[in-house]
Amino acid sequence: MGTSRDDTKCAYRYDFEAGKAIKQTQYYYVDRENKTQNIGGCVDLQGVQYAMQLYKDDSKCALQTTSDKGYGMGKTQTFQTEIVFRGMDNLIHVAVPCSDYARVQDRIVRYEKNDKTQTLTPIVDQYYNDPSNPNKQEILNRGIAAQLSSQYQEFACGQWEYNDAKLEAKRPTMLKSYNKLNGEWVEVTPCNFEAGIKSGAVVSPYVMGVSSSKVLSDITTSHYFRIERKNYGEREQCQKPYGVNRCQPQYFHTDPSITDWSTT
Repeated sequence: MGTSRDDTKCAYRYDFEAGKAIKQTQYYYVDRENKTQNIGGCVDLQGVQYAMQLYKDDSKCALQTTSDKGYGMGKTQTFQTEIVFRGMDNLIHVAVPCSDYARVQDRIVRYEKNDKTQTLTPIVDQYYNDPSNPNKQEILNRGIAAQLSSQYQEFACGQWEYNDAKLEAKRPTMLKSYNKLNGEWVEVTPCNFEAGIKSGAVVSPYVMGVSSSKVLSDITTSHYFRIERKNYGEREQCQKPYGVNRCQPQYFHTDPSITDWSTT
């Protein structure tokens, strides 16, 4: 009794490590009762003509977006692809349907400022690292707006400037925005007194102390006098002008300190 093979009984075996789809066949024989008897199960056909190259095809796949992964980033995206090959029938066959292949990452290339809404949006290139080749980066999109925009916030900066005529001190301000992608503050404006989309300055009153003394008499006598010192407290008060959080110190009077003195 001779053996025969039936290629239609078996599909392909996938060797993902070698990147091949290998055609399999079923060997059988016909017994004396004219019945077909299989010899074992499906086995690989030998020869390079039976080993088809596997390759990625993402033309029918989309980015997979998953909400709230618990990382505090809101959403994460995964690049998907399917693994296909051209079979012995010269048709395209799917070895693995669209599935997660690699996590999409963002590389910041610049920032887009919107002074009307007072938001900062990172402009990014989207890419993924190929799991089959860690040194290879595949670019998916270039120059697109990230989903993690952030609001402007105003901060005091620089040195205090004092106006003794008005007993008023002022300090310049700047706008910053917190970049949620890399956890860093980004400067929106320089540190200056310019207003517009920001208040321009933190203003605070102050008092002047005695800086000099003068002898009024050289007569030795007894003098009684009282020194009363005004005390001031400080607290921070926050407001939201121009739609931007802004905090500055506020000073207030507390109970005075009184000391009685006598001199001779």
